[in-house]
Formats: sequence, structure tokens, C-alpha cells
Amino acid sequence: MNKVLITCSKLNELASTIAEKSGVALPLTIDQMDAAVDGIAVGGAIDGDDIAYGGAYAGMSAVDIATLTR
Repeated sequence: MNKVLITCSKLNELASTIAEKSGVALPLTIDQMDAAVDGIAVGGAIDGDDIAYGGAYAGMSAVDIATLTR
């Protein structure tokens, strides 16, 4: 098993990311981070041919490639 050095700055960075993604306020304990991660939604909601993703995929739709014609 590899050893990993966990620094205070890395824990703070992790807590900030979790707070940003989950909408909770800082500061967070380890237990609060664990609970907040459970509440973070992942993936996208599929509704017919539309996929609700944010970021780089915002506004895009899924298409079955078999239905495409050249």
C-alpha cells in the first residue's frame, strides 16, 4: 500500500471544492465533508433525447448515431 501525505492546504482545497459543488458553507469538518459529498448530484438528467449537463456540454443534445444519414 502506498503512503499518501495529506497536508492542511490539500484538506482546505478539498473542503473548498466540496463546499462549492454542494452549496454548503465553510469551514467543514471531515464528517461534514463526507455528508456534503453524498448530496452532490452527478451525471445528467435524461428526458427523451435531451441530456441536462452543464459546463462544456450545456445546450447539447444526445443523438442515436444509428439514426444519422449522410
